[in-house]
Amino acid sequence: MIGLLLLLCTSWAGDPLVRPPAPVIRAGECPQSIPITQGKPLPPSILKAERAICSGVVLPPSQLAYLLATEIHRDAIETVHVEDIRILQARLDEYGKPPTWVDRPAVQRTIGGVVVGAVAVGLWTVYLYAGGA
Repeated sequence: MIGLLLLLCTSWAGDPLVRPPAPVIRAGECPQSIPITQGKPLPPSILKAERAICSGVVLPPSQLAYLLATEIHRDAIETVHVEDIRILQARLDEYGKPPTWVDRPAVQRTIGGVVVGAVAVGLWTVYLYAGGA
């Protein structure tokens, strides 16, 4: 019962995390990524009269690679979460169905009684005709 309650609570957890929308490029921002290399002059696409013509942030390539790897990892976790929710809902649907006739306790008790009765009658018959009485 507690397990079913936990499954229900987990299924009510909701949809997976929603990805935020792509940002809108604002006035004054650089329209694209611009590579900057150590020891080389800054690209002319961001300078005019030795002043920046757009705003941006310079990130080390290793940090950018880490952020991209983190995003890929989050996407994988989201995929696993969606699959877990699908499996959980399928199991909950399965628990909601009535059991098959063989899985019903009354049928199992009846079959067990018939088998035990048949074995008892068989043993009694063997005892009776084998000269036990």
